[in-house]
Amino acid sequence: MRITPLILTSAAAVLLVGVVGCDGSKPERVEAADVSQAKGLPQLLSTMPAAISTDTAITFSAESVLAKDDALSDLKQGVRGMGAPSLARYTHVLKEDLAIDLMGADVVVTVGAPPKQVTLISGGQDAEAIIEAAKEQGWEGDKVLSQELDMQGNVLTVSVGHILAKGDSVMLGGQSADLTAKPGNVPESMKALSKCLGSSPVASIDGSDAVVSAIGLKQGSPVSGVICTFDTSRSAAKSRGEGIEEAVENDLSVTRLRYSDMLSVDKVSHPTATTSRVDVSFPDQRPPSVLWQMQQRRDIPGVSGPDPLDSLRGRSSP
Repeated sequence: MRITPLILTSAAAVLLVGVVGCDGSKPERVEAADVSQAKGLPQLLSTMPAAISTDTAITFSAESVLAKDDALSDLKQGVRGMGAPSLARYTHVLKEDLAIDLMGADVVVTVGAPPKQVTLISGGQDAEAIIEAAKEQGWEGDKVLSQELDMQGNVLTVSVGHILAKGDSVMLGGQSADLTAKPGNVPESMKALSKCLGSSPVASIDGSDAVVSAIGLKQGSPVSGVICTFDTSRSAAKSRGEGIEEAVENDLSVTRLRYSDMLSVDKVSHPTATTSRVDVSFPDQRPPSVLWQMQQRRDIPGVSGPDPLDSLRGRSSP
């Protein structure tokens, strides 16, 4: 199995994503604005040498889309590079020291958390230049270049222990990541949440909360957002969507602010039998980053904390 480079064609603005398997099947083409849909993100995940389970954290950003979207690019708290949260702060250093252009990529996806995280920076890269620069900076090896943690001499080694560059893409691994491992299977929950997210050019999936969920932003002016959840039954998914809407209207966040001061529910839908999608807007010019702050605080309404559906099931969360 080999990774097929992602290609953004200027004429059709189409991303080529996927894997060429042993059967010689061709990758599927996916519209650039739809790379987080079921045919996009799961295909990307299926190329990555990382164990993916229902509690795996996944972040995604379609940099080629964000670069052309004025509303998203102009956000006070930027969204560029959010597909690689541990690397975004090193954008300049990555480019200067390793010839890695994070903002020039087509798509950036990160699976897992440090020190085992794996980041795919697909499109817009020069593998030969990256390999040459990495060796000059102390990374060593043949196919995979590696360097031990060196907080005094090279701050990048905190997040980049291993480098695998090929064609117009590069894969970066944390100190405990294995870039030679075989890609794992993508759980149904991740596939369902990817479909639920739709055309979100920026998204974050969190499987470690009480409920497996995802958040994303939608293109438009003003920018709006989406909350997606995965449940095991149609009835649970229906109750979940209603619960999120009710929590936004009536509950307080852990910051003691009303959710309704930060979010407004525009629509509740169910893209699949086991997912709920809640489209939200941000009142009073609240920054869309409020969704990421909620996720980091385990404070998404109707999702975080003890599972609110447990009372309906007659049991408590562990």
